[in-house]
Amino acid sequence: PDTAFWGFDSEFLPTGRTGDPASVHSVQFSDGCNDHVFLESPEDLKKWLLNRRRTLTDIFGFNVLCDLGAVKEWLPRDSVQVVLYRGKIIGKIRYGSACIKAYDTQPLLLNFGLRRLEDIGEVVGVRKLPKPAFLGLRKWRSESEYAAFKTYALNDAVITARAIKWLIEENHCDPRIHASAGSLAAEYFSFPKRHKQQHGRTLIPPIER
Repeated sequence: PDTAFWGFDSEFLPTGRTGDPASVHSVQFSDGCNDHVFLESPEDLKKWLLNRRRTLTDIFGFNVLCDLGAVKEWLPRDSVQVVLYRGKIIGKIRYGSACIKAYDTQPLLLNFGLRRLEDIGEVVGVRKLPKPAFLGLRKWRSESEYAAFKTYALNDAVITARAIKWLIEENHCDPRIHASAGSLAAEYFSFPKRHKQQHGRTLIPPIER
């Protein structure tokens, strides 16, 4: 069976403040195929993470810091951490026995000239939908607004999931490994390292300091 790559996205009020879970409207996940999840509350997110604790280890976002911030608002204190490792931003989500790493697809996609989800959607065959007029200003107020919002939000997660599949399977670029096209090229062509390492420190020649 095909490998599932899970994309995630969130919708929130840009004017929201830290410590205000109500400013997050939704968090959504998709495997890019048939499994799509639209979560509307902290309780929904917690339940879903626990249900997936044995099978979900990696998720991928586009400009992942924003979406990690939304997840952080919905989980207990210190459940979400962000680290910088070899030029890559990696999010770590821990809740109960769930332990998930979140990676950012944006740096690699930018190297392909794909700066917006609209551009990415064209490449992976999923058109980005028009943004509902009220989104970013307030929450939905009617069934029709809710339906439009949900469809729009899930579609962004599908595009993100398709993007990571395209990166890894068609271009051999993996955000879990590569920080940029440069790091991919160094691996592919086996470029030698310019600087030596000694006791965990990089030795730089005096002329380059």
